[in-house]
Amino acid sequence: DNEILNGLFFKLTGTFGVPIYRIVKVRGVFSTYYTDRYLFKDTKTKCWVISGKPTGRVAIQPGCAFTEDDLADRPGAVTSPWYVWHGATKDMLNMDEELERVKDLDDAAKNALKRFPVDTITVKSIVGFELVGVPPGSSMVAGLLLRYAMQFFGRPVYEGERGAQYLYWRSSDKEMKDGLQEEQAPGDAVAAKKLFEHPGYWAIAKEVGASKDECMAWIKDDAVTPHQINPNTTWQVKIGQGWVTTTEMKLTLEEWNRSNDLMDDFDQAEEVKSEASPTSPGQDPTKALLGLSAASKGKAPSSGGK
Repeated sequence: DNEILNGLFFKLTGTFGVPIYRIVKVRGVFSTYYTDRYLFKDTKTKCWVISGKPTGRVAIQPGCAFTEDDLADRPGAVTSPWYVWHGATKDMLNMDEELERVKDLDDAAKNALKRFPVDTITVKSIVGFELVGVPPGSSMVAGLLLRYAMQFFGRPVYEGERGAQYLYWRSSDKEMKDGLQEEQAPGDAVAAKKLFEHPGYWAIAKEVGASKDECMAWIKDDAVTPHQINPNTTWQVKIGQGWVTTTEMKLTLEEWNRSNDLMDDFDQAEEVKSEASPTSPGQDPTKALLGLSAASKGKAPSSGGK
């Protein structure tokens, strides 16, 4: 029921300062359908909410969760427990509370919880994506890619820690201007299906929006975030005047820790990565990784990013 929660929620830009995070997935085997979830704070209830809409109250339905935390101004600061949809009871439950509830009950209650455990969400932080395995002769610079404060074709953009290179997705058959996004009301969002209407590729280039011929590397994949790129696909890297295929180059999530001085650059541009799977006593808890990605403070790219 909660599989949709698995993955990276990226922070939307152009929402008039209202923090909203989104995950988009393509699902299905014999037929394709598109689904998404949003993470935001309900200002009335003070709850951080994961639901199928970018605004509103707590949703009691599959693939949803919430936590009450009056003090947390961003998901990474949440310290209170998360309540997650539980299909067996059709309610929002917390595993620790349920374990405490059945502790003094009969074996039937304990076995029921063991058979139908409650998903557990643990929040962590990331600072961005680490670019590794850059082949010799490439003009790319290996290292950290931080979230840049713009979206392009409905997907997040990342900037090299030292500047001079950007990671972005571009449509193969649309103009660059088609990928730029205007400010929109917090409740507005491009339909999930619309993000996949045109094929495209993720690219690394010196400017956002550069075509395949102009970029330093590209990989054919329509994933909405780099975290979703198929690990079986390979990057095409420009070496001199030609292109080489490499299986070594990867983008890996970089978790934040307190010794990481990159926190000084954070602009609360958080992104949530969650993995929701059943947790029973004795198993490791599901980890909903909260990805904090730093918004670059450098010069805007020529494509007009903010």
